[in-house]
Amino acid sequence: MRFLVGFTAAITLLASGANAQSQMMLEPYSAWAINYDEDSCALQRQFGEEGRQAFLELREFGEIDRVVQITIASKDFKRRDGEFRFAIDPLEKETKRVLGFNVRLDSSYEGKLFSGQIGSGDPRLDDAFREFLSESNLLNDDKALIYLT
Repeated sequence: MRFLVGFTAAITLLASGANAQSQMMLEPYSAWAINYDEDSCALQRQFGEEGRQAFLELREFGEIDRVVQITIASKDFKRRDGEFRFAIDPLEKETKRVLGFNVRLDSSYEGKLFSGQIGSGDPRLDDAFREFLSESNLLNDDKALIYLT
């Protein structure tokens, strides 16, 4: 959870293979939303322009090795099987090969679900997290203190 709350970097996705889509950079469309569940927590946001949004969810199931389940979907996503590449900028400069599952979130949003280990042990994460807490109104003071310790 601590990692997800402080995460505000962009994700770069590159499809592998002959039909690879080009890299797209999307501006945030919505504010970050935090979803607390019994076994996990999720950070969610939409990116893109009006009528062409992409949905991003980062879900963490504990703090061990900072493994995160990532879901990316949109109405415009072309369904592909096999591996693709991703990176979280600015924490990772090199893309990684990953296998993902095709997902359908509703009748119009399709995308990929995959897991990744993101920036494990990187002191920049703690700095970004502290900056996020000092500027965010998502957490009250009591919850912010828990995450800072």
